[in-house]
Amino acid sequence: MKNPPNMRLMPRDLEVLKAVYEYRVLTHTQLTQLVFSNNHPSIATKRLYTLFHNGYLERLFLPVRGGVAISPTLYLLGKKGADQLSLSGEYLNFYWAKDHLKVGTLFLAHALAISEFRLKMTLACRAVNIPILEWQGERALKKDYDRVSVISSSGVTKQLPIVPDSYFVLQTTKGKRCFVLELDRGTMECKRFRTKVEGYTAYFESGAYKERYGTKSLRVLTVTESQRRMKNLKAITERTGGKSRFWFALLDTLTAENILTDTVWSIAQRPDQHTLFE
Repeated sequence: MKNPPNMRLMPRDLEVLKAVYEYRVLTHTQLTQLVFSNNHPSIATKRLYTLFHNGYLERLFLPVRGGVAISPTLYLLGKKGADQLSLSGEYLNFYWAKDHLKVGTLFLAHALAISEFRLKMTLACRAVNIPILEWQGERALKKDYDRVSVISSSGVTKQLPIVPDSYFVLQTTKGKRCFVLELDRGTMECKRFRTKVEGYTAYFESGAYKERYGTKSLRVLTVTESQRRMKNLKAITERTGGKSRFWFALLDTLTAENILTDTVWSIAQRPDQHTLFE
């Protein structure tokens, strides 16, 4: 825009920029819930519009049937926003490049699903005063990750990378709870998922995860988008030898109200549904 709306950067604008950087991509609705929850939706709309037209945010639209008119508005960090965060000194290893904006449809859909899970977890923890001590996204995890040796059925040794979609730590009244997230959208072949389970199982058996994450209680949360897919992945996990460290849930059924305290989680090798902190 040649003549963007006049603006002065405010503390809440920095919250928006930090959220978009840390989540990588957020919808208008997600940002409203995360940063503008105490305001009328029109305030969020106006401020995001202003930040976009002043170059602090970039805007994309996810291809959907019916066209852009009904597509959710997606926000990513813009160059001026990146410059502002870099100057703030809040991030030890801050990195942003313009090619971060060149993302495909599959990447966006996967990133949005991760953002949706993280948002629900964040709002749930905020409501009951459970601190989120740490949250690492895939971008950070890919920079430095472990590999584990697995012997295949044919006797060949494979080196498998351990790169979850997220790693996060919650501080509960009973101590720290550590989790890795695998967000499954149904596009991964069953064979590849089985290999992931083999990798995690070997990782737990080796004890290397304790050195990496400083915990004995790491759990793998696999969150997917259909009941049929969830049952299939749980069955694959059980056949591959995965046990009670592997938990499963449906993204659409998780809410900020139930994700922590309701029986919405399934566990490998166990019947029924469970709460996250069991």
